[in-house]
Amino acid sequence: MAYVVEQHCSVPDLTVPHFTVDRASFDDLDRTLAQTKLCMGVALNAALDFGLSEVEVANIQNTQRETEADKRTFEPITALREALGDRFPQYIGALLRTSPEASSVAYADTASYLMRERETMTPNMCITYGTQPLWQLVKGILTGYTGTMVVTDTKLKWSVNNTFRAPDGSFSFFGLDEQGIITAVYHCRHGASMTDDRNLAHVDTPEDCYGYVLQRANEERLPGQEGELPEAVHGRLDIVQGLDDIPFTNTAKLMSCGAPKPDGFHPPQVYKPTHQTKEYPTFLLTPQSTPALLEGLALV
Repeated sequence: MAYVVEQHCSVPDLTVPHFTVDRASFDDLDRTLAQTKLCMGVALNAALDFGLSEVEVANIQNTQRETEADKRTFEPITALREALGDRFPQYIGALLRTSPEASSVAYADTASYLMRERETMTPNMCITYGTQPLWQLVKGILTGYTGTMVVTDTKLKWSVNNTFRAPDGSFSFFGLDEQGIITAVYHCRHGASMTDDRNLAHVDTPEDCYGYVLQRANEERLPGQEGELPEAVHGRLDIVQGLDDIPFTNTAKLMSCGAPKPDGFHPPQVYKPTHQTKEYPTFLLTPQSTPALLEGLALV
């Protein structure tokens, strides 16, 4: 099942169960679900299949090292587009079709973490910071994430998460099956959490929410992951060394089953977004979504 976070869930004639849940989860991508460095390796190896030479790949790697040494942001999509030229659309299309099993960029605990979210009926979405949405999309697909991915240009992620609150302060999620059919609606009034490796992402954690600061035991902390956490949020944060350290206890209580139509006919409803954040590109990732994504990106 995939989840879509919505600001309002007032869908006409929505005859599906509505649940209240104790918890909803906002998950980071880079260095939380995905091993970012491995993603670049997969992308460069794929470029070799489209005629890029070993020398050209090495030049891209050198540019990345020099850019990051100057504390500037390296943009992989820009570098790959310039190097591949007319071959780039075919290349990126092939990269987006790469299976998570073939890429092996997810952490060892990513799959079990996402499985526990599904098993406990914990609605979730991925919120990721990045200057190039297409690159974040590539990493999300390579990681095997299923659901909504929002790409932000701010590291203060609760400022984005909070835009999805309904007027009563709750977060609402549509549950979708693999065909994008709405199967249930989940309402989380308290207890939304965020898992992120950056301290800065947690500095504005709301009073009715909490966070997990991921500090992986076998990884060196990067400067961008550090930062002072205000005392005001200390009581709402837990430091964990892996995704397996995050507990999952969630209770889903049935609110209503939806009123049946008089004629007893209940047409399946395909999800159509009603809340669009113009500032932040949003992708819905499901096993069937890649063709639609490629069409939307004009890569077919």
